Amino acid sequence: MPRTQAPTRDAWVLLCLATTLYIGASIFLQSFSIIGGVLTAQVLGLFLPSLVYAKWKTAGIKEALRLRPVSAGVLWRVVLLAVTGMGLATLVDQATRPLALHFFPDWIPALEALMQIVTPKTPQHLLQNLCVIGIAAPICEEVLFRGAFQGTLEKRGPVRAVAFSALMFGLIHLNPFNFVGPILFGVGIGFIAWRTGSIYPAILWHALNNSLAVLLLYFGGASFSTPLWVDVGLAVLFVFLLWEFICHTRGATSPPSPLAAAPDLMRGGALRVASVGGAVCVLLLLGGTTCFGYAKLGSDFLAPEYRTGDFVIYKRGLAFQLEEVRPTDVVIYRDSKGGLRFSRVLKTEGEQLTMLGSVATHPEVVIQRKDVLGKAVWKFDPGEEVKQMMLQVETGSSPQRKSQGKSD
Repeated sequence: MPRTQAPTRDAWVLLCLATTLYIGASIFLQSFSIIGGVLTAQVLGLFLPSLVYAKWKTAGIKEALRLRPVSAGVLWRVVLLAVTGMGLATLVDQATRPLALHFFPDWIPALEALMQIVTPKTPQHLLQNLCVIGIAAPICEEVLFRGAFQGTLEKRGPVRAVAFSALMFGLIHLNPFNFVGPILFGVGIGFIAWRTGSIYPAILWHALNNSLAVLLLYFGGASFSTPLWVDVGLAVLFVFLLWEFICHTRGATSPPSPLAAAPDLMRGGALRVASVGGAVCVLLLLGGTTCFGYAKLGSDFLAPEYRTGDFVIYKRGLAFQLEEVRPTDVVIYRDSKGGLRFSRVLKTEGEQLTMLGSVATHPEVVIQRKDVLGKAVWKFDPGEEVKQMMLQVETGSSPQRKSQGKSD
């Protein structure tokens, strides 16, 4: 391949800018409305930048993003792959969860609360989630990752293009408990998009995967899980169907994306500045999610500074040192039962910390310094809509989950 066709830095610039817009918009907009924030962030951060990029780089958006029709046989095979792939995804999640639990224990309450929030409680919420999570999100994400980004990277070869698009697809979820699964999922749909020369099968697979997950949450609840033998059976069937799909499409030739042959948008200094700037923005966002966490307060006992339903941002990981904990600090710690609590430090004595406990039962609680996981640095009011949803979550959740959401 000629050297002039090799650079793919403009695709990485697109990904960095789109990721920055998406994460920034998500953080800001979801404080007003969860579903509305997801939809707006997907469109503004992923979908529109991809359209602008494809139009700027080539003459036609449709061909550049590989919006090409495929046969009904391919679509039916993709439907079967999507359904059976749910079993393999569950097995991967169960296999990788212990590692995530070991390194990110303070994420558990927030993720459980998030699962409860996105679990539809009424037919209206179900319809909203199906439209946004089941349809809109797959379209926006596939247009970026398998359309614009993978399509450009294919000038370096399909293996590298599929691998990098899958890796970035996993990273953008910003969830250590849901990282390996999206990467493997991205490999599968990336291969399908390359093999068929169209992102329609990828969108279909992605939409079915998300929609089935939403339906399972609605009918089974956030704690729903399928029996192990069902997951294993589906996973075995998925492998067979994938092999059959590969055999069915063997020898099929599809034109590459015009993005792979298009010249770079920027050259020289402008490209270097955009590349470095975009990379820095993404690294800052990724670093922020690993060095900072958030949680919801479940009581008013830290009033007036902190109120029920407030979200607290706290330092953790590399950004937090145990030695910096001082009296009056608000910290998050692991209690004797393994739950996570927010409280204020009353005094420190070597490796022991005296914490403000439940006013009604235990005014003071003594813990070990090593049990402290982070220090509160900022809090904000998420708005009445989110607070009401969280109140419904706590009302309908199990006692164990209720205790984990409380600050006592």
